[in-house]
Amino acid sequence: MPTTRNCRTKSKGYESEIETLKTDALNTAKTYALKEQLSKAGVTDADYLIYKQGGIDKFTFDKDGKPVGVDDILKPLREDKTYSHLFCRKRRSIHTKKRRWRFRRKSLGKGNI
Repeated sequence: MPTTRNCRTKSKGYESEIETLKTDALNTAKTYALKEQLSKAGVTDADYLIYKQGGIDKFTFDKDGKPVGVDDILKPLREDKTYSHLFCRKRRSIHTKKRRWRFRRKSLGKGNI
């Protein structure tokens, strides 16, 4: 039969385990929110960028767990040549692609299409 002391010890263990799980869930939510914000900003490898910045704890978050000040962190990294591979390059506009197609079509002639 369980004694009161054993029950109290088990409940303290469960309480600490619950706190650990809550902290892990909060960190996971912060990580996903940060990765989403980074991908919207054009970062190709968010995990590596988080690692190079010192981990998830080096970023600031608001009460809802959304990252704050990401653009301020990314601005110097975009200008740095060593981190340039982490960002998407600007894509060409649709108009330049159409012009190329028209040029090809004219150069091929009507019979080759």
